[in-house]
Amino acid sequence: MKIMKTLLLFTFLLFPSITFSQSVNYLFLQIPNEILEVSAENRPKLIIETKGDFLKFRLSEARKGELKIVSQKKDEVLVGMTVSDCEGNTLQFFKVKNGSWKDVTKDVIKPLGKNDLVNILKASPVTVTNPNQELGIAMFYEFATDSTNLKLIARKQDSCDVAGTVYNYKFNGKKFDIQK
Repeated sequence: MKIMKTLLLFTFLLFPSITFSQSVNYLFLQIPNEILEVSAENRPKLIIETKGDFLKFRLSEARKGELKIVSQKKDEVLVGMTVSDCEGNTLQFFKVKNGSWKDVTKDVIKPLGKNDLVNILKASPVTVTNPNQELGIAMFYEFATDSTNLKLIARKQDSCDVAGTVYNYKFNGKKFDIQK
């Protein structure tokens, strides 16, 4: 019995990340209500799929989301969350430590700007009938289920149909970089 206790203690000391790791399901239930405006009691009903560190959920018929554990350290987890519909998308990243969720999106991925317009139009060409016309291209982010990769996908003009991938991103341990 003493050998078993010693072996168990040795395992906990040797592999602390396994001991203190948090599952994506657990984190989904812990998201503060001001971030995901659904009570923790109702969230299990929203889950569509869970695979490893990836969780897909549906907020309504039109709105879906994803939660992804991007990295885990001893006592800190980096989590990414998307919520999208035909109109667009939100992408947020949070450092979760001791139950506190801190938004670190600006540190983890570069925001899209006017320099990205050419790549967006390559993925989703538009028809312009008026010089003052809004382009009407919605985009959304999608996490890979089996890696820390991320995609930015453009929809067809004024449509919910997918036009193509704008960028593929890879996590470098600190932030997401665009793959060339």
